[in-house]
Amino acid sequence: DILQLWAHSDDSGVELDRGRPGRAVGTAALADLIAETPPRLVVLVGCTSGALGRALVERGVLAAVAMRVPVHDHTIQPLVEDVTAAVLTGTVVDLAFAGALRRYLLTGQPGAAAVPMLYLADDVDGVLFPPPAASRQRIPIATWRASA
Repeated sequence: DILQLWAHSDDSGVELDRGRPGRAVGTAALADLIAETPPRLVVLVGCTSGALGRALVERGVLAAVAMRVPVHDHTIQPLVEDVTAAVLTGTVVDLAFAGALRRYLLTGQPGAAAVPMLYLADDVDGVLFPPPAASRQRIPIATWRASA
C-alpha cells in the first residue's frame, strides 16, 4: 500500500487531465477519497502538492512525500525511487527520506533541498513496512500518471 501520484497540482487540487477542462479534483475531495483506504505511504509528484500531503496525513495516511514548489518529474524520479525502495526494506521513513533527499541533491537541481518535504502522522513509529525477512507479504504499489 504505497501510492505514487504523478500529476499537475497546486494548493487547490490536482489536475487529472490537463487537456480536458473540469478534470481537476480539489485537495480535500482527493484526500477524502484516498483516505477511504489509506495507504501507508503516498508520494506526490506534483508542483506545490504540500497541501494534499498534509491533508492525507490528517486523514489517516501514515506518511506523505510532497513538493513545495514546481518540479520536473524526470529530476525528482531518483528521490521517488530511493524513498520507495528504502521503506520497502524496513528503513525508518524519515531516514529513507533523508537518504533519498541526499541523492536528489546530487542531481544539482537549483534549490533541490527546498523542494520535497515529508509529512508524518503523529503516531508513526517510523517503520512503515517490516523488513523483508520478517514479512513475506507482497506490498502493492499503485502508480498513476496524469496525461500530459
